[in-house]
Amino acid sequence: DRIKKNNLESTILTRCNSLIYDAMDLRHEMKDSMAVIDAKKALSLWHKQAKNYGVKFSQETLKDILYSDGKVNIITTKNNYTAKLVIDCTGIKSPIIQKYKLIDHINTWILAGAVLKNVKPTFKNKIHFSPINDEHNTYWGIYPRSKNSVDAYLFYNINEDLGHISNIQKIFNKE
Repeated sequence: DRIKKNNLESTILTRCNSLIYDAMDLRHEMKDSMAVIDAKKALSLWHKQAKNYGVKFSQETLKDILYSDGKVNIITTKNNYTAKLVIDCTGIKSPIIQKYKLIDHINTWILAGAVLKNVKPTFKNKIHFSPINDEHNTYWGIYPRSKNSVDAYLFYNINEDLGHISNIQKIFNKE
């Protein structure tokens, strides 16, 4: 169990025993043991663990990044850093991605979601996906959260564009 192995038990919202994909009149059910975790709790836990390992967090403006001799040299407006590993959390517009041309095409998934309370999940202990059948391959994802709430997500696909949350907001509010 990867949850136990990685000490994530405190982040579990609920455990599930299958994943259901519905499409028109077809259904595929994948039986497996899985857990739905609270993302905020997981990120907080990982942040704390990273600090314990001596990871340094910084928010600075990048001027340049150079890779040589197995090391990454980072030049910012405030400091110069050298590291074996850099975790870049700046997304698709990352200066590192742009400088080294690491992406040659864009396929974006835009996500809108909400916690729906005072509802009874139709599929107890199951994660459920269902397509809307539009040109963007949009589909719903319903994740059980507790006995009377679910996380509902709408996934919307755009090719060769970064898109914007407004692309999906109208669909999310309508559905």
